[in-house]
Amino acid sequence: MSLPSVSVIVLNFNGRQHLEACFTSVLEQQYGGAIEIIMVDNGSTDGSVELMRQQFPQICLLVNPQNVGFAPAVNQAARQASGDYLALLNNDARAAPDWIAQLVELAERRRDEGVACVGSRVLGWDGETIDFVMGSVNFHGFGAQPFFRVPAERLHPGEEPLLFANGGAMLVDRQVFLEIGGLDDDYFAYFEDVDFGWRLWVCGYQVVLNPRAVAYHRHHSTASTMYAYQTRLLFERNALMTIIKNYSDEHIQRVLPVALLLLIKRAVLEAGDLIDRKDFDLRKRDGEQLYPRMEVPKSVMSCLLAVDDLLAMLPRLYAKRDRIQAMRKRDDREIMPLFRTPLSANFGDYYPYNVMVEQIVKHFDVPAMFEGVKTTRVLILSSDPIRPELAGTGIRAVEMARVLSKHCQITLAAYDQADYPLDGVQMLSFSYDEPELIERLVAHADVVILQGFLVTSFPFLTAINKIVVVDMYDPFPLGNLEFFRVRSPQDARAQHGIDMMVLRYLLGLGDFFLCASEEQRAYWLGALTAAGRLSPEAYADESAPSQ
Repeated sequence: MSLPSVSVIVLNFNGRQHLEACFTSVLEQQYGGAIEIIMVDNGSTDGSVELMRQQFPQICLLVNPQNVGFAPAVNQAARQASGDYLALLNNDARAAPDWIAQLVELAERRRDEGVACVGSRVLGWDGETIDFVMGSVNFHGFGAQPFFRVPAERLHPGEEPLLFANGGAMLVDRQVFLEIGGLDDDYFAYFEDVDFGWRLWVCGYQVVLNPRAVAYHRHHSTASTMYAYQTRLLFERNALMTIIKNYSDEHIQRVLPVALLLLIKRAVLEAGDLIDRKDFDLRKRDGEQLYPRMEVPKSVMSCLLAVDDLLAMLPRLYAKRDRIQAMRKRDDREIMPLFRTPLSANFGDYYPYNVMVEQIVKHFDVPAMFEGVKTTRVLILSSDPIRPELAGTGIRAVEMARVLSKHCQITLAAYDQADYPLDGVQMLSFSYDEPELIERLVAHADVVILQGFLVTSFPFLTAINKIVVVDMYDPFPLGNLEFFRVRSPQDARAQHGIDMMVLRYLLGLGDFFLCASEEQRAYWLGALTAAGRLSPEAYADESAPSQ
């Protein structure tokens, strides 16, 4: 039986410096079926077309006189393509020799399950770090890439279901692609893959990651040539279009007002100190001209123009929504677990904005939409390796991860080794000279569970804006007093000084504390009292740190 044919589509805009590596990797694919290669050039002026005609004459070349955008160009190629599958690859990427073979193998093996799109594991150009393994999206349509720039050898995902595949390295059934409308031409660029993946699930299909299909990407090599306020407009606008088209009637009525309110708040934050609220106080009279002007960053206007674009295309947008909803075969509640981070703010680590997001989503009862969905991201940091022969600290971390994974999204990061398989838990290892890795993991968590002396290895943990749970199951200050009885007084005093410093950090850091027995509870209640952490309110509260 012959293998399915594949049409590889590469979009190019002034990417001449990337083309040789990209197309050489496609031509060197180890795949037994027919491969058609199509490049769409979006009005390049850097000699890209000339290079392709000279060095790759066997490749089908579609030349547009101007930049029509990513989504329209891909659709243009898809309509002309002849393959059973479409393989999308960024021009600033290169594919591993078995990339197509791996993508097709999974797609064919799981076709009867409804898998129509297969995502790649995308690494940085040198293969050292993760660019994309699984996407996430918040309730108002902003996509993100968990584990971005985490060392590639530390994370070993399986064939994970994805809300969407990375549009820069994915495979999709061509017939299905055309049947559900392809990429949305109105997006121009950004989040079109989020929209397409979500739409596939709405229409009854599935998107799955194949971690064995690997591509290598020069991250943002194209985006870096654009102005941030230009891409910001597309992010804001396209996120709104995505939720308007894909949510059911029940959920879009709840989400859209919140999304618009948050967009306005982000616009105001972009203005920063350039806006003086006193100028807008009706009581102010200082002889100002009737229609005064002020300068604001273009990023502020990006947010406002996103809504203006939306209004201009509203009839067309809702006609698309009607078509998608008419094709609906899967309820929203079956899709929502794939969001992964539905309640995240996706606006960096700006604490006031994050608090405001939490307040407004509660006011509009957005969390009720995701009832039963694992919305809380928990990072467990283990100071012991996680391996088949577990020590006490490792056993404790594994058992916490096992129980919490029934209710939360769990990442368990362990020192040196993380080779203990746990269903529903992302496992990875770290070393003590990798503070950036721990910082990235903490940034993508809502709750951090940590133990003992990790705060001395990663001092930034003492000042993170996360819910922190301190596991105090090891009363190390008391244990070390006993252990150092047979050592010199100098060593005992030195260790005791370190223990007291770590203890002060932990007692001041924790929002909640765990211990292993009633005796330990009494011990730590005394420590919390001495540290001023045990107030009458905390003591009376069942969920207080003392419990």
